[in-house]
Amino acid sequence: MMTKKGLYRDIARLSLGIGIALGYVFCVYQKAGICFETNDDRFLAEILSGVLSAKPDAHAVFINYLLALPLSALYRLTAAVPWYGGALVCLQVLSYGAMLDAGYSRCERPAQYLAVTAGGIVLLTGGVYIPWPRYNSPPRRLCLRLPDTSALF
Repeated sequence: MMTKKGLYRDIARLSLGIGIALGYVFCVYQKAGICFETNDDRFLAEILSGVLSAKPDAHAVFINYLLALPLSALYRLTAAVPWYGGALVCLQVLSYGAMLDAGYSRCERPAQYLAVTAGGIVLLTGGVYIPWPRYNSPPRRLCLRLPDTSALF
Protein backbone atom coordinates (compact mmCIF):
# COMPACT_ATOMS: atom_id res chain seq x y z
CA MET A 1 0.00 0.00 0.00
CA MET A 2 1.28 3.45 -0.92
CA THR A 3 1.82 5.92 1.89
CA LYS A 4 0.63 9.51 1.77
CA LYS A 5 4.22 10.70 1.41
CA GLY A 6 4.74 8.44 -1.62
CA LEU A 7 1.47 9.60 -3.16
CA TYR A 8 2.38 13.26 -2.69
CA ARG A 9 5.83 12.60 -4.20
CA ASP A 10 4.25 10.92 -7.25
CA ILE A 11 1.76 13.77 -7.72
CA ALA A 12 4.56 16.34 -7.42
CA ARG A 13 6.71 14.42 -9.92
CA LEU A 14 3.84 14.19 -12.42
CA SER A 15 3.02 17.88 -11.91
CA LEU A 16 6.66 18.75 -12.58
CA GLY A 17 6.64 16.75 -15.81
CA ILE A 18 3.39 18.29 -17.05
CA GLY A 19 4.54 21.79 -16.02
CA ILE A 20 7.79 21.45 -17.96
CA ALA A 21 5.86 20.04 -20.92
CA LEU A 22 3.48 23.02 -20.79
CA GLY A 23 6.42 25.41 -20.73
CA TYR A 24 8.03 23.59 -23.65
CA VAL A 25 4.88 23.66 -25.79
CA PHE A 26 4.34 27.34 -24.92
CA CYS A 27 7.90 28.15 -26.06
CA VAL A 28 7.32 26.28 -29.32
CA TYR A 29 4.06 28.19 -29.77
CA GLN A 30 5.82 31.53 -29.18
CA LYS A 31 8.72 30.79 -31.53
CA ALA A 32 7.14 28.77 -34.33
CA GLY A 33 3.39 28.72 -33.87
CA ILE A 34 1.19 25.65 -33.69
CA CYS A 35 -1.17 24.68 -36.44
CA PHE A 36 -2.82 21.47 -37.56
CA GLU A 37 -3.47 22.05 -41.22
CA THR A 38 -2.79 18.72 -42.84
CA ASN A 39 -5.73 17.41 -44.85
CA ASP A 40 -6.95 14.89 -42.28
CA ASP A 41 -6.77 17.34 -39.36
CA ARG A 42 -8.78 19.95 -41.23
CA PHE A 43 -11.29 17.37 -42.42
CA LEU A 44 -11.78 15.93 -38.92
CA ALA A 45 -12.21 19.39 -37.44
CA GLU A 46 -14.83 20.21 -40.09
CA ILE A 47 -16.76 17.01 -39.37
CA LEU A 48 -16.68 17.55 -35.62
CA SER A 49 -17.63 21.22 -35.86
CA GLY A 50 -20.49 20.66 -38.30
CA VAL A 51 -19.13 22.59 -41.27
CA LEU A 52 -19.90 19.69 -43.61
CA SER A 53 -23.18 18.47 -42.11
CA ALA A 54 -24.69 21.70 -40.72
CA LYS A 55 -24.47 20.34 -37.16
CA PRO A 56 -21.60 18.93 -35.09
CA ASP A 57 -21.20 15.20 -35.60
CA ALA A 58 -19.13 12.70 -33.62
CA HIS A 59 -18.96 10.22 -36.50
CA ALA A 60 -15.45 11.24 -37.51
CA VAL A 61 -13.50 9.26 -40.06
CA PHE A 62 -10.40 8.18 -38.12
CA ILE A 63 -11.54 8.64 -34.52
CA ASN A 64 -13.58 6.29 -32.38
CA TYR A 65 -17.11 7.61 -31.85
CA LEU A 66 -16.79 7.62 -28.04
CA LEU A 67 -13.54 9.60 -28.26
CA ALA A 68 -15.04 12.12 -30.67
CA LEU A 69 -18.30 12.56 -28.73
CA PRO A 70 -16.90 15.06 -26.16
CA LEU A 71 -15.37 17.16 -28.97
CA SER A 72 -18.63 17.13 -30.86
CA ALA A 73 -20.46 18.23 -27.70
CA LEU A 74 -18.00 21.10 -27.22
CA TYR A 75 -18.54 22.20 -30.82
CA ARG A 76 -22.28 22.22 -30.10
CA LEU A 77 -21.62 24.78 -27.34
CA THR A 78 -19.59 27.05 -29.60
CA ALA A 79 -18.07 26.35 -32.98
CA ALA A 80 -15.86 29.45 -32.78
CA VAL A 81 -13.33 27.69 -30.53
CA PRO A 82 -10.94 25.25 -32.27
CA TRP A 83 -11.65 22.36 -29.89
CA TYR A 84 -10.00 19.71 -32.07
CA GLY A 85 -6.67 21.56 -32.22
CA GLY A 86 -6.86 22.27 -28.49
CA ALA A 87 -7.45 18.59 -27.78
CA LEU A 88 -4.42 17.66 -29.88
CA VAL A 89 -2.23 20.14 -28.00
CA CYS A 90 -3.55 18.86 -24.63
CA LEU A 91 -2.79 15.28 -25.63
CA GLN A 92 0.72 16.28 -26.68
CA VAL A 93 1.33 18.02 -23.35
CA LEU A 94 0.04 14.98 -21.45
CA SER A 95 2.21 12.59 -23.46
CA TYR A 96 5.31 14.79 -23.03
CA GLY A 97 4.56 15.02 -19.30
CA ALA A 98 4.11 11.25 -19.01
CA MET A 99 7.42 10.71 -20.79
CA LEU A 100 9.20 13.09 -18.40
CA ASP A 101 7.44 11.50 -15.41
CA ALA A 102 8.68 8.07 -16.48
CA GLY A 103 12.22 9.43 -16.55
CA TYR A 104 11.80 11.28 -13.26
CA SER A 105 10.62 8.10 -11.53
CA ARG A 106 14.16 6.75 -11.88
CA CYS A 107 15.88 9.88 -10.52
CA GLU A 108 17.37 10.09 -7.05
CA ARG A 109 19.33 13.37 -7.17
CA PRO A 110 18.45 16.84 -8.52
CA ALA A 111 21.18 16.61 -11.18
CA GLN A 112 19.44 13.53 -12.59
CA TYR A 113 16.17 15.46 -12.89
CA LEU A 114 18.03 18.12 -14.87
CA ALA A 115 19.60 15.49 -17.16
CA VAL A 116 16.23 13.81 -17.80
CA THR A 117 14.62 17.18 -18.56
CA ALA A 118 17.41 18.18 -20.95
CA GLY A 119 17.36 14.78 -22.66
CA GLY A 120 13.59 14.87 -23.02
CA ILE A 121 13.64 18.32 -24.58
CA VAL A 122 16.39 17.28 -27.00
CA LEU A 123 14.41 14.18 -28.02
CA LEU A 124 11.19 16.14 -28.48
CA THR A 125 12.83 18.97 -30.39
CA GLY A 126 14.94 16.71 -32.57
CA GLY A 127 12.12 14.36 -33.42
CA VAL A 128 9.40 16.88 -34.13
CA TYR A 129 10.54 20.44 -34.67
CA ILE A 130 13.91 20.19 -36.45
CA PRO A 131 13.44 20.02 -40.24
CA TRP A 132 15.15 16.73 -41.08
CA PRO A 133 15.31 16.20 -44.87
CA ARG A 134 12.80 13.33 -44.94
CA TYR A 135 10.24 15.33 -42.93
CA ASN A 136 10.73 18.58 -44.80
CA SER A 137 7.35 18.69 -46.48
CA PRO A 138 5.62 21.90 -47.65
CA PRO A 139 2.87 21.79 -44.95
CA ARG A 140 5.46 21.60 -42.18
CA ARG A 141 7.44 24.50 -43.67
CA LEU A 142 4.25 26.55 -43.85
CA CYS A 143 3.12 25.74 -40.31
CA LEU A 144 6.47 26.28 -38.64
CA ARG A 145 7.70 29.02 -40.98
CA LEU A 146 10.90 27.10 -41.76
CA PRO A 147 13.06 27.75 -44.82
CA ASP A 148 13.15 25.21 -47.64
CA THR A 149 16.28 23.10 -47.07
CA SER A 150 15.52 20.37 -49.60
CA ALA A 151 17.96 21.86 -52.14
CA LEU A 152 20.81 21.27 -49.68
CA PHE A 153 20.45 17.48 -49.73
